[in-house]
Amino acid sequence: MKKKIKNLIEITKNLTVLYAEDDDLLRESSYSYLKKIFYKVICVEDGEKALDLYKKEKFDIIITDIEMPNMNGLEMSKMIKKINPNQEIIIISAYTNSDYFINSIEIGVSGYILKPTDLLQMSEVLYKTSLKILEHNKVIEYEKFLEQRVEEEIEKNKISQKILFEQSKMAAMGEMLESIAHQWRQPLSVITTAASGMKIQKEYEMLTDDSFIESTDAIISSALHLSNTIDDFRDFFKQNKRKELFSLKNSFHRATKLLSSKFKNREINIIENIKDVKIMGLNNELVQVFMNILNNAKDALEEIKEGKRFIFINIHKKENNIAITIKDNGNGIPDKILNKIFKSHFTTKSNKDGTGIGLYMAKQIVEDHFKGNLKVKNVNYEYKGKKYKGAEFLLNIPAN
Repeated sequence: MKKKIKNLIEITKNLTVLYAEDDDLLRESSYSYLKKIFYKVICVEDGEKALDLYKKEKFDIIITDIEMPNMNGLEMSKMIKKINPNQEIIIISAYTNSDYFINSIEIGVSGYILKPTDLLQMSEVLYKTSLKILEHNKVIEYEKFLEQRVEEEIEKNKISQKILFEQSKMAAMGEMLESIAHQWRQPLSVITTAASGMKIQKEYEMLTDDSFIESTDAIISSALHLSNTIDDFRDFFKQNKRKELFSLKNSFHRATKLLSSKFKNREINIIENIKDVKIMGLNNELVQVFMNILNNAKDALEEIKEGKRFIFINIHKKENNIAITIKDNGNGIPDKILNKIFKSHFTTKSNKDGTGIGLYMAKQIVEDHFKGNLKVKNVNYEYKGKKYKGAEFLLNIPAN
């Protein structure tokens, strides 16, 4: 008996008990026993008081008689189970009526002890019930631990995604700087030629009004062109996370404008079939998606040594879905890597300037910001009577 009590105390030392019994002598004697075992024991003389107290303070175990004034133990137990279905309740009663047993089972009590109370039997029931509570608490603690770990991993993932996004932006910045450098050479050449021409003509007193106006117009026009390229660059990197209604056609044109010199130098022709579809979302992010896919196509087309180089873009809306396809005639993606190109840091550029995050970030943006999907496949097709093979990227975005 002592050993059982000792084992019981080991697992009940932190548990609390609410004890409802209308018999004063039994309540006092049971309290004397229970307070030696549990951390805290509170006694009341009827079910109504027990229920009121339970609403204010939670207990690990409730021990109750059945027949009590104001509210009996079964009624009280039903009310408590509605508040907390997992509450452990032990019934102590002198009644052997089968209806009581059935009602107790239906309520979901943890144990049923007959009076006169046998301390050994009570200890057995209390031990099993307390053990159940401890196991349940362990499960709750483990669930909390898992929730915390999940939250930590989600936060780490958010940080990693942010870093990758910034890396992707930096890679795009490199592409754009090269493009802007190409775009600036011509207007800068016009400006220096016009300015130096006016200077020479002025020195030799040959500068006419018409020549002056023509040269200054050329300088102003070229300077405006330079200013526009700066605006394009600035707008792309603007940290604007507010959703806006924008045109997909305009977004695609922004992407091609930022990469125009690269396409021009490589004699890449863009064939458009774009419906003027508008969508609510993050404009800059979609521009980056277009740029990443277009850069991938540009890299593939650079390997084409003969013949024309094409990129085809189709945008149309069907019911509640917007379909965007971008394909090239760069002979497609090798089958062995086709399912890897959207993986983080996967690149086929070896020691060249590839980061392997462009297509990965494109997929993340489409899925996370636009709730759509991005896929790729190799296609064979015909254009103007000639057969081609290339990679086709398919974006599906829900229309708002």
